[in-house]
Parts: sequence; C-alpha cells; structure tokens
Amino acid sequence: MVSLQMRRFGAGRALWRQLVLGLLLAAAGDLALLGLTASGTWWRALPGLFVAGVGSGVLNAALARLAVESVPADHVAMGSGASNTARYVGSALGLALVVSIASGGLRLGDPADVAVGAGAVLAVLGAAVAATQRRRQPLPG
Repeated sequence: MVSLQMRRFGAGRALWRQLVLGLLLAAAGDLALLGLTASGTWWRALPGLFVAGVGSGVLNAALARLAVESVPADHVAMGSGASNTARYVGSALGLALVVSIASGGLRLGDPADVAVGAGAVLAVLGAAVAATQRRRQPLPG
C-alpha cells in the first residue's frame, strides 16, 4: 500500500531523500524488533514490523523509479531488469545470511537479535551511502 501511495507523496521530491527515508524506517523497524524472543509475545512484533514495512514500501518505490530514471529512455527495460535481478540476488543472499546468523552459526548473543541488529546496521549504512548521492544525468544513448 505504501509503495503505491508514493506516486502521490514522492512526486517532486529528491530520490536520494526517499531512499534515505526508506532505509532509516527499515532500520528503525528492525531496532524495534530487538529483544523480541525474550518477550514471548507476537504482539510485541507488530510495531516493528509495521515501521519496517512502511520503510520497505518507500524504498521499493524509490528503487523502481531510480531504475527507470537512471538509464536512457531506450534502455528502460534493461534498467528495470537489472533492478529486479539485484533485488532477487540481494534477497537470496540476505536470507542466507539471516538464517546462518539466526541458526546460531555466530555466537554473539541471541541469534535473532544479532540478525535483526545486522539488518539495522546495514540499512543505516545504506542510508549513509544514499545521502551522499546527488541526482546524476542519465547516460547518453
């Protein structure tokens, strides 16, 4: 629902700001999930999942827009395809990382907290990188 509404709310705004907002919301949602296994109730997960979901919606809308705006008009399909490929590969690698952490492969504390904390740290680092970017002109045809 959020990414569909970003057409209305994100229009005319700098794309890098939308990326930063989405990543920071995702990190905040992840941080809200810390300590979840100790609480023993699924109700405690709802606020973190909600905030992370809103961040994901903002982020996905920005990434889709970036994929088509950053390439020449006659290469829009390649930009969209590259974005989808990166999304699938990133999801597969991220899932493998979270499963290996959560299954106890690393002994750094509660595995679920380590996995969620790692996600938050990566999201904040991504927001820092996105904040340093400015709009660039599309590559020539």
